[in-house]
Amino acid sequence: MTFVVVVEGEAGGWHVDRGALTEVVRARWTEVEIDASVRSAARSLTWSLGSANGPGELYLHEDGTCLYMDVGEGGAIWSAIAFRRLDARPPRPRVLR
Repeated sequence: MTFVVVVEGEAGGWHVDRGALTEVVRARWTEVEIDASVRSAARSLTWSLGSANGPGELYLHEDGTCLYMDVGEGGAIWSAIAFRRLDARPPRPRVLR
């Protein structure tokens, strides 16, 4: 089954850095192959995974706002949470009042 996590309307510049996402994917799955060849706007980077539940794939949209997940439900939940935590926007200044 394919799962998707997306940030619509560019959400004020929200996107994920490809390198940062690659690091967290490698930390989660021991068997990872990375294919950086762009196949389409939706598949600008692909991670092929091996897990106890069988093979899977993650692929990132070229603008970094959408992650497609062909993995089991547990892997999709983990990936969606990791994806949302990787906001690549510069930190906003805090205003003290």
